[in-house]
Amino acid sequence: MKKRNRFSLAGLTLTGMLILGGCGGRSGATSNKAAGMDMAAAQAAGYIDMEESPAVEDYDAAESADVGFEAEAGDGNSSTNVTESAQATARKLIRTVNVTAETQEFDQLRASVEAKVKELGGYVESSDINNGSIYGRNNDQLRHAVITARIPAARADEFLDLVGSSANVVTKSESSRDVTLQYVDMESREKALDAEEVRLLEMLESADTVEDMIYIEDRLSSIRYEKESIESQIRTFDNQVDYTTITITLSEVKVFTEVPEEPVKEPTAWERISEGFMKSLKNVGNGLADFFIGLIVISPYLMLWAVIVLTIVLIVKSIIKKNQKKRAKKYTVEPDAGTDEKTAEDKN
Repeated sequence: MKKRNRFSLAGLTLTGMLILGGCGGRSGATSNKAAGMDMAAAQAAGYIDMEESPAVEDYDAAESADVGFEAEAGDGNSSTNVTESAQATARKLIRTVNVTAETQEFDQLRASVEAKVKELGGYVESSDINNGSIYGRNNDQLRHAVITARIPAARADEFLDLVGSSANVVTKSESSRDVTLQYVDMESREKALDAEEVRLLEMLESADTVEDMIYIEDRLSSIRYEKESIESQIRTFDNQVDYTTITITLSEVKVFTEVPEEPVKEPTAWERISEGFMKSLKNVGNGLADFFIGLIVISPYLMLWAVIVLTIVLIVKSIIKKNQKKRAKKYTVEPDAGTDEKTAEDKN
C-alpha cells in the first residue's frame, strides 16, 4: 500500500531518529509540543502535515460540522441554544431557609425535629448543641442548638410547618438561587465532549503517524478529565436542588419573645410607662432573687470567714488586755513602811 502521509522536516527527522533507536528524548519533546497546541498550531509549527494526513483532515471536518456545540466566533448561536434549552428544561432552584425559634421543651423539640428529618427522607448535615455555659441568665437562655438539615425539596414545607407549630418562631429567612442556565450549559458541554470523544476514537483507529496518535490520545485524556469535572458539578447541583437546606437556630428560654401577629403600632405614652414599669419590677424581682440565691450559695464561705475574723478579733483583744495589765503594774507606785506608820499615827 502506498503511504499517503508524509512527514514535514521535523517529522522526517523524528522518524529517522526513531529508526536509529536514539530519539527517546526528541520524541517526548516533540509530542509534548504537539499535545500542548491545537491542530492548526501544530501544522504551523511543522509537527503535523495536515495536507496529506487523512486522520487530521477528518478531525477538522468533524469539528467544523459540530454546529450543535461550537458556533463560529461572534454569531451568538451557542448562547441562544443554551437559553432555548433552559426554557424547555424544568427550573433548577437551590432553596435555603434559616429559622430562629424558641422553646421551653428543648429536649422534646430537638428529638422531634431529628425524627421528622428521618421520616421525610432527609438527613442532618450538622448539629451543634450548647448546654448554656456561654449564655447569660439575663436573656433567659438556657440551652442552644444549631441544626442544619437537608430535606427533600417536595417535603420541605411540611418540615417547616412542624417547626412553626412546635416552637415560637422569632425570625425566618428564605432564598432561592436559579442555576438552570448553568445546569443546561454543563449538560450541553458534556454531550459535545461525548461526541468529540467518539470521533477521536474513530480517528485514532485510522491514524498512521505517531504524532497524530499522540495528539489524539492527549486530547482524549483532556476530554475525559473535563467530563469527570462536569459530572461532579452536575451531581452537586442535583443534590442542592433535590434537597432544601434548612438551618434551625433553637434556643431554650423561660419566657417567649413576643412576636406580634399584626403590624406593630406606635405605643402610647401610658403604654410605654406601663411596659417600662413592669420591666423594672421584673428586673428588681430577678435581682433580689439572684441576690438571696447567691447569698445562700456562698453562706458556707461567709460562715468560714466569720469564724476566722472572730478568732482574730478575740486574739487581738486578749493581747490588748495583757498589755494593759502590764502597763498598769508598771506605773502603779507601792507605798513604803515609814509612810504607812506615819499614816497610822495621824489616824490615831
